[in-house]
Amino acid sequence: MSNAAPNSSVVTEHEPGSHVYSAMYPTIFNVAQGLALQLQQNMRDGSLAEYPCIVTTLADVDDLSRSSRFGRVMAEAIAAEIFRIGGVVREAKMTGTVALAPGEGEFGLSRNAVETAKAVSASSIVAGTYGVGIDSVAITVKLIDITNGNVLSVAMTEVGRTEAVDSLLDASFEPIPTVYDRLP
Repeated sequence: MSNAAPNSSVVTEHEPGSHVYSAMYPTIFNVAQGLALQLQQNMRDGSLAEYPCIVTTLADVDDLSRSSRFGRVMAEAIAAEIFRIGGVVREAKMTGTVALAPGEGEFGLSRNAVETAKAVSASSIVAGTYGVGIDSVAITVKLIDITNGNVLSVAMTEVGRTEAVDSLLDASFEPIPTVYDRLP
């Protein structure tokens, strides 16, 4: 076990393309990597590559019509990790078939899955929820066959509530502008 300080970055043994992370607090990307690997390992039939998917914004388990920056960032990270491990990810936002609620993102349970599937040639959807606890956030995602509603795979994890995680959960949090935000 490492004696590194919580905010120091430590490179551990990893596959090419995996992320550098803090030894005590895994990043959102590490959590997404673990979820994608679970989805791959927990497939009942076939593989992720056989089910082109759309990854939707994770919803707040206490109100499925809501999400947060956490749900949107986690969805993007999961999509990237599914792609990285060989899955086929379709981008639904480019089609015009998904209505994005301002500040909420796209939700898998609230759109016409058949229309979206036709538009992007996807056969599955990754939908999930997160629940905020006192010290942690529980995350569950499912790979669902959109032709029949069967769950193809599931993944779940828990992430500690660090300052970084809390800032993604807090709708009023405004990140500090960077040089890129100030460009004309």
